[in-house]
This record gives sequence, C-alpha cells and structure tokens, in this order.
Amino acid sequence: MVKLGSEVADLSDSMRETLNAGFTQLVDRIATLLEQGSADGTVRKFPDTLVTAQMLYAKWLGAAFLSKLSRSQTPLEQALAETTRA
Repeated sequence: MVKLGSEVADLSDSMRETLNAGFTQLVDRIATLLEQGSADGTVRKFPDTLVTAQMLYAKWLGAAFLSKLSRSQTPLEQALAETTRA
C-alpha cells in the first residue's frame, strides 16, 4: 500500500482518496484496540488513542521501509523495543 500510495497520490485523486480511507480505517482500528486494551488492563492508558495509533502506524511503516532499504532487522527490532517499552 505504501509504494502504491506514493506512486499514485499525485496521479489520481480518486485512488489517493481510496488509499487514505483505508489508512484511516486501519488507524481507527488500532485506536479501538488501544481503547479496549486499556479498558481490560492489557495495554496502558494513552491520553489520545487516535494520536497514539497514528504514531504507531507511522513508526512501523518507517521501520519496515528502513529495514527493506538496509536489508537489516534492526529498524524493526528498534520499533518493537520502543513500542513495548513501559
């Protein structure tokens, strides 16, 4: 989705809007899971779950991209360590 999104974002408004809607749905789902986890005590409470979900998505997206570029697991391992830090 990332590669496709970056390639078509400037070429097709309708495709960009479709990809953005998919991104929004994914981030909303992550926010919902954070809220549910906070309610049942499996995830710490965040002041704004939507902002946290956006940050987590961006962090993992960037880590996946950097991991691909460097052909190294290090960016993914760093993202995991930072994500799971209490």
